[in-house]
Amino acid sequence: YDTYRGYGSNFFVDDSKGKDLKSIKYTPEIIAEGKYDIYIYFPKLENGSSKTTVVVSDGKTTQEQTIHQSDVQVEGQTLGEWAKLGKYQLSKGNEAYVEISTKGADNVVAADAVLFLPERN
Repeated sequence: YDTYRGYGSNFFVDDSKGKDLKSIKYTPEIIAEGKYDIYIYFPKLENGSSKTTVVVSDGKTTQEQTIHQSDVQVEGQTLGEWAKLGKYQLSKGNEAYVEISTKGADNVVAADAVLFLPERN
């Protein structure tokens, strides 16, 4: 992986176009059980893959999703946008994760930031 600027100080990039299956897993420490909205920061790259495969695990089950670059609309002066992966019931601990991979990629895949936002009561 090469490192470039993104949300925060940098992000990871792979340019194997899906030929080499690679992934990066974000595993948070969930401090309180409950429902969480999960987002990934999707950097818009000039040579970015038209689709990125993301797996979300709530610690019990996994769900594979495909994020299409054309569905991510960047607003304002940022170089990317937050893409919502869904709402998940998460248990306390570190069993939940989000994994971004090169599966099915047709160009550069970036892995930047993941946000686990607890539901407000």
